[in-house]
Amino acid sequence: MFNYIKNNLGPGLIFAAVAVGTSHVVQSTRAGATYGLSMIFLVVLVCLAKYPTYLFSSRYAAITGETVIDGYAKRGKWFLYIFLALIMIELSVATSAASLVTSGIIKSVFNLSMETTVLSMVLLFITIAILAIGKYKALESFCKILVIGFCITTLITTFIALSWF
Repeated sequence: MFNYIKNNLGPGLIFAAVAVGTSHVVQSTRAGATYGLSMIFLVVLVCLAKYPTYLFSSRYAAITGETVIDGYAKRGKWFLYIFLALIMIELSVATSAASLVTSGIIKSVFNLSMETTVLSMVLLFITIAILAIGKYKALESFCKILVIGFCITTLITTFIALSWF
């Protein structure tokens, strides 16, 4: 039973970890605190707009056995160049933002005096080192633990916030 749950829940947790970024954790809570539920329509609209991308890209990979990048390559080289340019911009910004936010959280939780940028570089180096020595499974397992912890703490915080009303 445990293996069934692990095999079926595991990919979903990894997908959630990839799909949920800094903006979801930091900016969404900040927007909620600032605007309350007045922007709920916009949040639902954005989620509806993102859903087809995630749905069709994962279905394409499952049905064809190819990556989405293989699909772009079939459409032409210029698709790949556009994808490469966009992903390089997005990854540099997203990775920087995520590592800086993570470093800030770690500094606050553990009361560290290290500079945020230095801690961010250390975290990135550790992650790259784990991947370079072929420990993707270890990083994947750690990611699953973090996502489960994130889900649990989100539920706890939600219940605490609801009890104030």
